[in-house]
Amino acid sequence: HGNVGCVTVGVARIGSSLGSSPRQVSGGTRHGYFALSGATGRAVLENALIGEGLATANTTAAEITGMLSGMAALLRQYRSKADGSAVSQAENWSTHNCAESNLALYLFRLGKDMGKITIASYEQNGSTIDYKPLCRNCRQWVRQHFNVLDDFNAHT
Repeated sequence: HGNVGCVTVGVARIGSSLGSSPRQVSGGTRHGYFALSGATGRAVLENALIGEGLATANTTAAEITGMLSGMAALLRQYRSKADGSAVSQAENWSTHNCAESNLALYLFRLGKDMGKITIASYEQNGSTIDYKPLCRNCRQWVRQHFNVLDDFNAHT
């Protein structure tokens, strides 16, 4: 997809854990998910939700935005720890117009435990792919809700 500012990748590892350790060691199977930012990301999300039967075939972009707002209201962790209120718009784009939000909605509609998903965000920088730091909207909630790849945290 061209002209996408951010791609967020989430990975869930399937397997059992070592006793009291949360590290999973058996199985080795991983489920991967991705989401894109902006209008392209919203179109991909809409198609994925319809394809999975998580939205009706005539779902509109406005209804997807409504689903994002509804999810935000239902998920306590989606709210800002700083002030306890809903995530505030801190960028030129709306609070739910990020790849991270699109991924969260897809996983939420699938009934996945987002706390068991490890994510990182990326951007194209010339001919390379680099980590993309969380925007000021996403900084308010992503680390409180998802696991974030350690290497991503170290670089951003």
